[in-house]
Amino acid sequence: MALDAWYASSVKDAYEYGIMQGNSNITFNPEGTLTVAEGITIAARIHQTINGTAIPETDGEWYAKYVSYAVNNGFLAENYFDNYDREIKRFEIAELLSDVCGDLPAINDIDTIPDINPGASYAKKVLKLYKWGILTGNDAYGTFAPNSNLLRCEISAMAVRIADSTKRVQKSFE
Repeated sequence: MALDAWYASSVKDAYEYGIMQGNSNITFNPEGTLTVAEGITIAARIHQTINGTAIPETDGEWYAKYVSYAVNNGFLAENYFDNYDREIKRFEIAELLSDVCGDLPAINDIDTIPDINPGASYAKKVLKLYKWGILTGNDAYGTFAPNSNLLRCEISAMAVRIADSTKRVQKSFE
């Protein structure tokens, strides 16, 4: 990871907050994608960090305790995902994170996102994350690319902005 990359401080902070780990003992892989299981794990760790709760151990796959925690804390509907090993889409993590956050103060006055249909099931949750300064878009217009796969560097930035309100971004779009 380049120390001058836009995400370098977010990766460092997400690791130090205990929200994310590397994808091995020596690498982070910032341009790598996340699976659904990894996305739920990160959402659970964020919830744990901001609420001071413990994630109890459970039997099953490595991610079972995070799925159980997410369901029990109301930010994941039981059986919402049918495959935890596939890559998670950006709109899917936005839905999880919006529910993890609850209700935060808006710092941005944004009413629409150019590439999201206001009638989409996830539109309101994504818009909240923009208003709260957690999402900033992919360009000067604020595009979100909802069906793209989520990158590890992207979730590190989102996670840190949730965990530390001083990291949230005030932004307006063209």
